[in-house]
Amino acid sequence: MGLKRFFEEEEKSERCGGGFGSNFAQNEELHEAFKIFEINRKGRMWVKDLGKILRCIGWNPSESDLAEARKELETRIKGQIFYHDIERYVAQRDGARVGCAEDDLQEAFSALGKSGDGKINVNDFRRFMTTLGEKMEPDEVEELLKETKATERDSIDYRQLLEALELSS
Repeated sequence: MGLKRFFEEEEKSERCGGGFGSNFAQNEELHEAFKIFEINRKGRMWVKDLGKILRCIGWNPSESDLAEARKELETRIKGQIFYHDIERYVAQRDGARVGCAEDDLQEAFSALGKSGDGKINVNDFRRFMTTLGEKMEPDEVEELLKETKATERDSIDYRQLLEALELSS
């Protein structure tokens, strides 16, 4: 998943006129994502995977958003939540997503980069992506780095990352 999946969802959203287009499309997307995390086809999943399923449908919740959601959702069986509870939760928010535009990415790169110029050292990028916020797996980060064609001594410009993500989709 990670950034690549997020930007693919942003592109998909823009082609469809923003948001999820219709409740039917949103429900289909949620149902497909739920099947990935469903436990033994019993209509429930582990609450620890809530962030993953919300990201699959294009949301970008912060850790505090997830903590609030976990508190709000009923966990009837220890550590598990039911599909209909997640569906209701998403519907109550009308499919609202927290997004990240190109300007937001540029701002993040400027804030995290040592020089403030919108570039991040490759090693710092690796560390940020695997330790801060919603952590990516090291192999996902390496895939992104490979697509940017950055070497160990390079810095990554946010535009390089956007371009690599567009070429790979």
